[in-house]
Amino acid sequence: MKKLFLFFFIINISVSVAQKYEDVGWMSKFGAAIGYTPAWIVPNVDPLNKELKKLNISSIAENGLFVSGGGGYIYLMLIKDLRIGGMGYTGSTSEKTNINGVITQADYSISGGGISLEYTLPFIRRIGISVGAIFGSGSVELNLFKNDGNFDWNEIWTDYSEQSQNINDISRKISNNFYTFTPTINFDIPFTRFSAFRLGGGYQITFENDWEIENKRDLKNVPGDFNGDSYFIQAGIFVGFFAF
Repeated sequence: MKKLFLFFFIINISVSVAQKYEDVGWMSKFGAAIGYTPAWIVPNVDPLNKELKKLNISSIAENGLFVSGGGGYIYLMLIKDLRIGGMGYTGSTSEKTNINGVITQADYSISGGGISLEYTLPFIRRIGISVGAIFGSGSVELNLFKNDGNFDWNEIWTDYSEQSQNINDISRKISNNFYTFTPTINFDIPFTRFSAFRLGGGYQITFENDWEIENKRDLKNVPGDFNGDSYFIQAGIFVGFFAF
């Protein structure tokens, strides 16, 4: 509730400033908004699919996956047409195969978020076309399972004994944490002064890709091109105050 109150307080300030400077002919874009921005992201999963093929598991779709996200921004006012904001997203997909009652499954997920800085082109009126970048972090996670679906409380602990040879009950959790730099371009098309449609895209570049397995142990020899680098397109609805 406090965050919502703060947001509308900022909106009221923006409206007041807009009315004030409209009288003197100030042409800088201004406003503030928050919104829901689902996206389609396309990471490189070729190295993963080569391994899944060996396990007779269907490939993770190479044409991308749906991610759900949101974001917001506010114009700084001190620097004309520059706005600062934030965003975040997460999504996952899964493939599995069943051979003689034994299920082998791969769950792939990707997420990220960060701070955005954008410059809205001042010579275009009525809509906001902004170029900028997102500075943040993210992660890729891969969960692998092989089991027959028959579990028992006592067997869970037996599986940890030296005598256990249960090859039909295997799981692996692999994760990759990274920092990101993402050049972006966004189009904000207002329906009214208080709502707008957003269409945009960008390319996520990742740095310091550290792979871990199980209980935070380092994972070595991961293919160099299996990371969070990916391009995306997004569309969504923003609410706030728009003066383009």
